[in-house]
Amino acid sequence: MLLAVGIAVLAVAPFRALADGKVPFRAVFNVTNVLIPLQFPPGIDPAQPIFAVRAGGLGIASLLGRASCITVDQVGYLSSLATATYTFTAANGDTLIWHGEAYVAPDPTNPFRISFEGTGEFIGGTGRFANATGETTFIGWSEVTNLATGQGIGYFRIDGMVSTPNSR
Repeated sequence: MLLAVGIAVLAVAPFRALADGKVPFRAVFNVTNVLIPLQFPPGIDPAQPIFAVRAGGLGIASLLGRASCITVDQVGYLSSLATATYTFTAANGDTLIWHGEAYVAPDPTNPFRISFEGTGEFIGGTGRFANATGETTFIGWSEVTNLATGQGIGYFRIDGMVSTPNSR
């Protein structure tokens, strides 16, 4: 029990900045999502259609505490590559913007679930996160739970480093 409490405190406690001004970052979010039908945006080869997933949810993240998130992910139907730009919003309204790219793989035991793993970077924000930068890795999964509506659930975890020059 004491070990679990210690780990929880470390997960959300403020971190001392490293020499380059970066601090460790971890975020864990549960999301709900909905599939957006196949699209052929300008400049996209119709032989490589994409589908989009609108997602939003709640979680906890270093420097933000309890926060919300929202995104529209783009997933290559044939390429199995995905991109996402998330906006994380802290309780005080400050936002942290993160962009990631991932490889998507189907779950061999559940045809309605995919897993993903990739890298990302912080690309700014508002308030204390304006001009935020940093590199991350991330993992997660998404599952369609209602075929008629395309709605589902998901989870992701981001680990990395962030520099927030405006937090001083």
